[in-house]
Amino acid sequence: MQIKLNKGKDKPDTLVCVRADGTSTIARLNIPTMHDLIHYAVETTLGLRESFYGLVERGISIQHFNSPGIAISLPDEAIHTEHLVNLLTMEMSNGKAYEDLKAELARVCKGSGRNPLPAPGRDFLTPGNVETIRAEIGRLLYEWRAIPPGETMTLEF
Repeated sequence: MQIKLNKGKDKPDTLVCVRADGTSTIARLNIPTMHDLIHYAVETTLGLRESFYGLVERGISIQHFNSPGIAISLPDEAIHTEHLVNLLTMEMSNGKAYEDLKAELARVCKGSGRNPLPAPGRDFLTPGNVETIRAEIGRLLYEWRAIPPGETMTLEF
């Protein structure tokens, strides 16, 4: 699937996902594009397929994720990933990394009543993976900032 992030020129950024079968889904972004780039870094680094981009790839529209009560029907992995993306977004916004991101994620997931792991018993959030995710976020944000308004960043999922 191709992920196309269009930097708005006097309008909001847009996200376009073009699936292998040629179908697509599009949305104007009401949140900073950084959030979608962090999703990409997390999902590709950890090989997650039941999270935002994996579900879009399988045919769910981007707008579906904004439906009232949608969290109830999403897989644990998708909710887990959203919590992780939100924690990493706070890190990037505050310029300060969590000392133990895995423990913080477990705390947030427990508070939401969800299993803190996308697959029970699978230790996926290793220190090496966290380091890789953070480096990938930095690379993606650097590239995004370099793109002039009106231009597009294309990623493969």
